[in-house]
Amino acid sequence: MTSRIFIKQANLVKALSHPSRLELIHLLRSRALTVSQMAKMLGKRQAYVSQHLLILKRAKVTASTRHGKEIYYEVADPHISTVCDSLFSLVHQTPLSASPEPIVVDPVCKMELTPSRASYTGQYNGVRYYFCGRGCIRQFKSQHGVLV
Repeated sequence: MTSRIFIKQANLVKALSHPSRLELIHLLRSRALTVSQMAKMLGKRQAYVSQHLLILKRAKVTASTRHGKEIYYEVADPHISTVCDSLFSLVHQTPLSASPEPIVVDPVCKMELTPSRASYTGQYNGVRYYFCGRGCIRQFKSQHGVLV
């Protein structure tokens, strides 16, 4: 008979086991966001983002709060970000940094992130830019042209 704790762990891993859901957690690690903000940052439809957020919320990975007409989502427990950081480091074979990295800002959505955690990066006119998601890099390219 499988222990309840292993069943809970398996359910958590199941909720995290989609690239889009991991990307949503990546966006939510530094601030609460609305579905429309996340959809724009990822370059996805709101319905698609909402569907994945529902799975994360049911698994208690994310939590939501209403402010007026807007619903803001955030990571429910800081341990979730730690788990995702560990997965990132394992896949990219980079150690979890003991010394803090510099903070950079996505030029489109103004999200703060570190260079190693940026989803996309590119150079334009000799300046390196870091982006949180596909939607932001697409918007930058549409306004400025090709990144190197």
